[in-house]
Amino acid sequence: MALDPKLFTLNFQDPAQARRFPRHRWSRNSFGVQQLWLPILQILQSQVNPIRIARGAKPIDGERPSNFNSFWESVRLLEVVLRDLDTNSRRFLEAQQGLERAAASSDNNLRDHYVEEISDSQTYCQLSLEAAFSSARRLADRFADVVRPLIFEHIGSLSPAISLV
Repeated sequence: MALDPKLFTLNFQDPAQARRFPRHRWSRNSFGVQQLWLPILQILQSQVNPIRIARGAKPIDGERPSNFNSFWESVRLLEVVLRDLDTNSRRFLEAQQGLERAAASSDNNLRDHYVEEISDSQTYCQLSLEAAFSSARRLADRFADVVRPLIFEHIGSLSPAISLV
C-alpha cells in the first residue's frame, strides 16, 4: 500500500491548515520582557497521551516523555548562551565606540583600556558563538528524541543511532 505524500505535507498557505497549528512568535510578558513562545513545549508537557490516544496508540507512562527534562535543559542552555553572545556583542560595540573617542582625545591609557576590552569581548563572542552552535546541535538531537511519542506508535521504531547522523 503506497502512502499519499499529501498526508504528510503541511501547506501553511492554506488558511484551513495554517489555523490548525499555533505560531511560534515573540511576545511580551507582564514585565515587558520579550520572550519566544514555543507551542511545542505545551504539547510535550501535557498533550502527548491525548494525541497518542486520538491516533489509536497506547499512552506512554507518565504525563510527558521521560526525556522532556533533558530537552528543556537544552532549550534553557541555548537561551543562556545566546544571551551571553548578545551581551558580549554589545560590549564589543561599546568598546569600539570608546576606542574611537579615546583616539580623538589622545589618551593612551584610555585607548589601551578599550583595545583590551575589544580583544576580551571578541574572545567571549567567539566562545559564545561556538557554544551556541553546539547547543543548537544538541537541542536538535534532543528534540528529535523527545517527539518520538508524537510521531511513532511504537516509540522504539526509530533507532537511537539516528540522532548521531
